[in-house]
Amino acid sequence: MKKQNGFLLIEQLFALVLIILCASMFVGLFVISERSLNDVKVDNQLLAVMLQQLGEATESKGVMQIDKQDYRWQINKIGAQWQIEVENGTVRWTGTEQKVEKEWLHTR
Repeated sequence: MKKQNGFLLIEQLFALVLIILCASMFVGLFVISERSLNDVKVDNQLLAVMLQQLGEATESKGVMQIDKQDYRWQINKIGAQWQIEVENGTVRWTGTEQKVEKEWLHTR
């Protein structure tokens, strides 16, 4: 049974990594739509911190910078599943293992 639980944990962590990648992709698409592709810069160190926090299965939060704009991120455990939020003050992306949602915080 321990091997199955360990395998399940690995599957869940893999799903969370995919959520982070999807969330960063949505953030990237938003930035790309506003600026040229060459101007997009991701702070890989902060992204690595997010992945490390997932590996440790701890709730955490921080800020990553893309193209000189701050994006706040937060990892929460709600019930039995993990939720990731990424927000830049205008848009909030919320991701779980099942879906990623985009919400406009202010009118443009």
